[in-house]
Amino acid sequence: MKLAEWMDKHQQIQLTVFQSILKSEGTVSTKSLAQEMEISLPTLQKEIRSLQLAVEYFEPTSQLIKVDNDILSLRLANTFSIKRFVYSYLEQALDYQIVTFIFEQKEVSITKMVLDLQISEASIFRRLKVINQLLSEFEIQFRNKRLTGEEIQIRSFFFQFFWQSLPLDILEKRTAQPVIGNLIRVIEKHFGLDFSKEQYWKLALWLEIMQNRLDYRGKRQHRLQPETIHEIEMDPFYQELKNILARYLSRFAFQWSEEEAIYLYLFFLSEALIKVDEKWLSQSLFVSNFIEINQQIYRTIVESEVGSESFASFLLKLHVKIAFSKGWIEAGVNDMILLSDSTPEKMSSCMTIIEKELAKDNSDSQWRMLDQAYGLVADIYKRRQQKKLIIGVALEESLQSEEIYQFIQQHLSVLPYVSVKRAKKRDCSLLIASEYTELKQYSYQEVYFFSGQTSLFEANRLKKAVQALLSNN
Repeated sequence: MKLAEWMDKHQQIQLTVFQSILKSEGTVSTKSLAQEMEISLPTLQKEIRSLQLAVEYFEPTSQLIKVDNDILSLRLANTFSIKRFVYSYLEQALDYQIVTFIFEQKEVSITKMVLDLQISEASIFRRLKVINQLLSEFEIQFRNKRLTGEEIQIRSFFFQFFWQSLPLDILEKRTAQPVIGNLIRVIEKHFGLDFSKEQYWKLALWLEIMQNRLDYRGKRQHRLQPETIHEIEMDPFYQELKNILARYLSRFAFQWSEEEAIYLYLFFLSEALIKVDEKWLSQSLFVSNFIEINQQIYRTIVESEVGSESFASFLLKLHVKIAFSKGWIEAGVNDMILLSDSTPEKMSSCMTIIEKELAKDNSDSQWRMLDQAYGLVADIYKRRQQKKLIIGVALEESLQSEEIYQFIQQHLSVLPYVSVKRAKKRDCSLLIASEYTELKQYSYQEVYFFSGQTSLFEANRLKKAVQALLSNN
C-alpha cells in the first residue's frame, strides 16, 4: 500500500500532485494531472491552491507556482525535507492518528479515543472500518478493542508504519531511551558489529515496539512452523542473541517467551543488520536455505551465480521479509526499474520460485516490492559488467583546445560509463583528435576527428559516436 492511503482524499490529491512534480523534470500540466487522476479540473485547482499554501507554510522560501494557466512548477529550498513535509500531512490525518493511538494503548477505550482525538464516536467507527480494510493486507484486524493477528505481523506492520512516516528527529524522541541505547551497544560489542546511523535507528524503533508489545494484555498468536523454529534455534548467532536479550528483558516485570528472540533474529536478517558473510551465520542451516533460494533467483535474473556480498545480503533481507511478514508500505512514488518491464518472463520465473519456496499469498504491494528489487539487481549487475570507456582528448595545448576540452567534458558527462581524460600515454576507447594529430603516439580503439566547432550539432555527433561504442562493449 501507499503511505498516502492513511490520509483523507483531499490530502491524497495534494500529495499526488506534489509527488508527480517530483517525478517529472520540475513541471507538470494540470490538465494532464486531472486526466490521470480522474478528477475534475476545478477540484484539482482547489487542491493545488491548498498545496501551494502548505508548501509555503512548511518552508517559506519554497514555492509551487503556475508558470501559465496550465503548467505547475515546484521550487524547493536546498534544506526542504520531503519526508517531514509528508509527515506534516500524516499527523493531521485521522486514520494515522487512530492507528498511533491504538499502538500506544494496551486496550483501547473508544470513549478515551473520542476525547483525545476530539471526534464523534460515529466517526471513530466509520474510520475503524476503513482502517481494517487497510490492515487486511497485513493479516491483522482491530476487533473488540484490540489488534488481532499474529504477533510478528503486528510488529512488522508497526515497524513499517512508523519507519516510513516518522522524520528522524521525531523517531529519536520516541526511541532515545537509555536502556535501548545500552542494549544496542552491547549487541554491537558482542558481535563485533558497527551499525550505521540508519541501522541504529531501525533497531531502536524495533526495540521500542517490542517494549510496547511486552505489556500487551491480549492473547497473542504465534504460528511459526516447528521446523523453522528448530532451524533458528540451532543458529549460533540466534543463541548468542537470545542470551543477550534474556538479560535485557529480565529487568521488565512482564512475562515474555523465546519468540521475542526469534522476532529479533528475523528482524536482524530482514534489515541486513548483520551481513550474510559474517562468521556468525556461516554455520546457520536456516540462512543456508535462504542462500540456495537467493542463488535460484539471482541465476534467473542475471544468469550467473551470486558473487558479491552486497547482492547476497540484499536478497537475503528481501526474502526473509517475504517469508515472515505480510503487506508492504511504500513511502512515495518512484521510477525504479521493474524487472517485469524489461524481461517479464524472468519476473514470472522468479514469482514461481517465491511461491514454491517462500510464500504463496503475497499482496500486490509485496510483488511490486520484489519487482522493483529484482529490477534493481538486474540494472546494477548490468552496470557492473559494463566496461568504462576512456575518451582521450589529443589536441595541441592552446586556449582554443582548452575550450574544446571543457566542451567535450560538459556534453559527455551526462553519459554513463564514460570518462573524459587527456590522452597522453593511456589506452583510449575513443581518441578525439584533429587531422594534424600524430596518431602513432597514442593507443586507441577508434579515432574521432573533432570539427573544431563547439556547436550543438558537434555535441550530438560526438554523443552518437560514444553511444555506438557503448552498445558494442
